[in-house]
Amino acid sequence: MKTYFRNYRRLGNSVFFLVVGVIFIALGVGAWFFLNLIWSVVLVVGGVLLVSVPQIFIHEKYRIYGEFLKYHSPFPKKVKISDVESIIICSYDGYRRWKGYVKEQFRSRSGELIDVPAILFLKSIDEEELDLCDTRIHARMTYKKEMYFDAVLDFTFLKEFAESGFSGKIYVSEKTDESFGEALRGIFGKENPDYIVYDRVSKKMKKAMSRK
Repeated sequence: MKTYFRNYRRLGNSVFFLVVGVIFIALGVGAWFFLNLIWSVVLVVGGVLLVSVPQIFIHEKYRIYGEFLKYHSPFPKKVKISDVESIIICSYDGYRRWKGYVKEQFRSRSGELIDVPAILFLKSIDEEELDLCDTRIHARMTYKKEMYFDAVLDFTFLKEFAESGFSGKIYVSEKTDESFGEALRGIFGKENPDYIVYDRVSKKMKKAMSRK
């Protein structure tokens, strides 16, 4: 079965840690001559760790294997697809140095900037809190106890996932539905009652407004 990457900005992050790690190793070699053995060992070991350890997290993957959804977080884990009761599809945001968490975007053929979509796999969901989930990190923080894992969305995977026996609810943020709704409905079915679009207005607020 094909594997899919969980993270979006892999090349830039890989290069960053490789460069910083090599700098530490070079400083460690220099410390051998100008300082002492202890500093040399500390810097070289630190450099080796910076070169290798972050790559494990940066290049985490996920895939479908029979009736299971397998993923690395960072160690191998698996969950039965039938145990995934719902998924959230929203905007993917990632950590950018000196900027914090920002939405990742790509430019369409027409020149429009579009948010990269993310997918989160959950045990269960409280619809009262969906308004908080406009981005991957917000959704992860909101449903951290119910979540299996999250990833950048690959539409080839999504088609495979939909055909693998997933029968739960699909919650799609309004912004993501505007950009990818046609493709998503093509995968899950245009009249699928479990395809639910949510916005930034809380369910409690909507109930209160409906009573007026």
